[in-house]
Amino acid sequence: MKNLLSREELPKAFIFDFDGTLCDVRGILHHIDRSDQHLSAFHEATHTAPENEVIFALLRQVIDAGITPLLLSARGERWRAVTVDWLGKRDYVPEIFYMRDDDDLRTGAEVKRDILRGL
Repeated sequence: MKNLLSREELPKAFIFDFDGTLCDVRGILHHIDRSDQHLSAFHEATHTAPENEVIFALLRQVIDAGITPLLLSARGERWRAVTVDWLGKRDYVPEIFYMRDDDDLRTGAEVKRDILRGL
């Protein structure tokens, strides 16, 4: 299929990851054990995690410049409400937010790669 827009006509975008980028997860990483990942406990503890102030400042700068921020996460879709709530408490509701399907068992890197390829 032919491209509908030229490269110059495409909207500008800036891509942000959630865990470890926008959300400072260092204080909740103890919920993840390599032998038996306790992802539910990790995701539920998100509400206690602070924002990464530098990255949030960049997010706001991107928005102020009229650039559409794209969020992506390897979190399962079932964690969307928890994640969007965390963002909303910081006065940000994502316009575009890609998350992994709940039944997708691939690695986070594989999920994100395929999301980016699909853009």
